[in-house]
Amino acid sequence: MLDRATSQTADAEFSLTVHRTLPVDWPGVRSLGTARAHIFQTREFLDIWAATFGVAMGLDARFVDVRDSDGTLVLRVPLAIESRRGIRVLGFADQSTADYCAPILYPTAIAWTPERARALWAAIEAALPAVDQVVLDKMPAMVGDCVNPLFLLADDANPESCHGSNLLRPWAEIEATQAQLKTLKRKARGLEKLDAVRFVVATDKPERDRLLTRLLEQKQRRFEDTRVPGFAEAPEPKRFFEQATEVFAASGDLTLCALEVGGELIATSWTVALGKTVYELMIGFESGEWAKHSGGRILNLRFLEWAKAQGFAYVDHGIGDEDWKHENCDTHVPLGRLIAARSAKGRRALATAALLAKVRGTRLYQTLRPYKWIVKRALRRG
Repeated sequence: MLDRATSQTADAEFSLTVHRTLPVDWPGVRSLGTARAHIFQTREFLDIWAATFGVAMGLDARFVDVRDSDGTLVLRVPLAIESRRGIRVLGFADQSTADYCAPILYPTAIAWTPERARALWAAIEAALPAVDQVVLDKMPAMVGDCVNPLFLLADDANPESCHGSNLLRPWAEIEATQAQLKTLKRKARGLEKLDAVRFVVATDKPERDRLLTRLLEQKQRRFEDTRVPGFAEAPEPKRFFEQATEVFAASGDLTLCALEVGGELIATSWTVALGKTVYELMIGFESGEWAKHSGGRILNLRFLEWAKAQGFAYVDHGIGDEDWKHENCDTHVPLGRLIAARSAKGRRALATAALLAKVRGTRLYQTLRPYKWIVKRALRRG
């Protein structure tokens, strides 16, 4: 029997069940079965997302199951309707927590084409409340070995890609992917001359707390150095990582590590595993005098070696086209997106957004924008 928060619809090819709360049988990190998924769509991740971003932003979550005409489960997709200045926007359950936005996919005989993908999405939209805009972003073409049908809806490429390191290669080949490797190793030896150097992996709560505290401090300092909003302006990411640290530590899938020099944590990394893939979701490093030692890159090299020794096949460094990713990763994953209006209000909002994007691209705006956050922080500090 369906509960009051669940509805069903059907057409000739697909039958849909829409849940208002996360179903109890939604695949988890240790219970994927035959499902293909990224960490961002697992039960544990979505539970934390709902408890932090979902609550704080008043999101209307919808978890959609899609079955074929034989009743076989084809995919499960977590969606959310968000109000953005009075505009109702339908998208993935994300709010900047996910590097990949995609359904959980199951092996199927369906041969996905753009036409069939559009029919699928039309059925999904028809089963949901009316919205002003649809924004499907950060969509990979594949999830594991399954074609992602929603990627076929994309009418544009995301301006940034995801990047990672293949650990199935011999270690010498992995090392060779690191830019200026000889210089990096020389800097590592230089750190050892300063004081004792340790690659630290947190194994208990006190150590996790120590590393997470430093990581969040380093991240906040980076926000301030680059003059962008930080945890004070947007506290949900901090709360998300605090909760995720405990959840994934309990399941045994968290790796919180650091490069320590003489007791000082000069670089930190927060990763979570799903199967043979490790997802790096947050990194931090000390600036100032430590910057010249490239602590972040040394930690990355140590972590790659550690992850390979643990039997992992891939380290995913996530979305973002920073120079260090282009220079040190051997795998680059393009992402697609669809942005479409579904009402007159939605079309006006897209036109306004396009105009604002042009303004924000001007040199004057780029020059003045950082001062907004400098002034705000100064006022907050009194």
